[in-house]
Amino acid sequence: MCRCPKDRPHLLLRRGRSKVDRMNWTRVAQAYPRGVCRALSFAVCLRLGKLQESQRFSLAECAKCDNMRIGEAANPGPRWKRTGREGVLSDFALVEPKTELLQNKIWEGFLNWLRQKLSRGAMKSVLFQPMLAVVFLQEYGNELYSSGGSLFTYRHLVVFAQKHLLVAKPYMSPLWDQISRWELQEPTVHRTPLPEVVFRAMMAVSLSWDWVQFGAAMGIAYYGISRPGEVIREVRKNLLLPSDLLDESRSVCYLRLIDPKSRRRGRGRLQHLCFKDEKLIAFLEKHYRGNEADSPIYSGSASAFRRRWDRILGALCIPQSANLNMGRSEEEEQFEPGEMAWICLSLCSK
Repeated sequence: MCRCPKDRPHLLLRRGRSKVDRMNWTRVAQAYPRGVCRALSFAVCLRLGKLQESQRFSLAECAKCDNMRIGEAANPGPRWKRTGREGVLSDFALVEPKTELLQNKIWEGFLNWLRQKLSRGAMKSVLFQPMLAVVFLQEYGNELYSSGGSLFTYRHLVVFAQKHLLVAKPYMSPLWDQISRWELQEPTVHRTPLPEVVFRAMMAVSLSWDWVQFGAAMGIAYYGISRPGEVIREVRKNLLLPSDLLDESRSVCYLRLIDPKSRRRGRGRLQHLCFKDEKLIAFLEKHYRGNEADSPIYSGSASAFRRRWDRILGALCIPQSANLNMGRSEEEEQFEPGEMAWICLSLCSK
């Protein structure tokens, strides 16, 4: 039944002998790989108690490969020739533009503090003497702490100084110790995860106020376990609905994140959200199915999203001191989908 080309036919095992092996071709073809035989013998010996459990074997030895790099060529070809690149490595920033802008603003605040305390000549000496600069940075941290400043601000200041005052890096340990003391005095308090019953109530209020895009972005971020800022930056072509797959029977939806926040922490520069809530997917199908590819998921800005978030919480009589976050609690109670918010979702999706 072989359909290979006539100039390169496969070897048929019906008849004939191998001159090299001096046996029939069928006998040559039935030999098991040496690794498989070794694995079977190990298994038998372990079962009979002839070997200890610690004497294990490697499953990679079962493959017909002469090295432990399965799938790699024994004699790889030449490397690709690298072409010339544009730009200089030192010109590429290691932080986001908004983070760099924030650090420059914090550094300017430190320079203004120095101008108030020192003369122009003394200030220039401080910036050119690394040990003296560390002393003044430490004193500025003490003043920030006593005046009610933020540890976030001081930490960015130390990072910026360590990056731009190159010769001062060996003397920065007192500043990091000061940051550790500040953390001990004011431990980090995480925001409270958003309970599902509050999320459903917020969805009901947003839909009753005709804030459709806000409700869609909040639903995607909540069920996709994502940051709202990552969702509101995306466009319609990154949202994969069941109708886009020509299979509306599927109850799963995906959103591609182009620039996730954790892309520089080994989590991948391209990430995807997956959510399977049927009512939310029907709601998204209703409002995003015919949209243009470049139309945004949320037309407003991040500050507009925050203002609407606070406005809805105020309507629900939830104070801002609750510090509700978009994350979901691990111990939250599961509610039936017959509550007010999901009734609104069902009505809006029809």
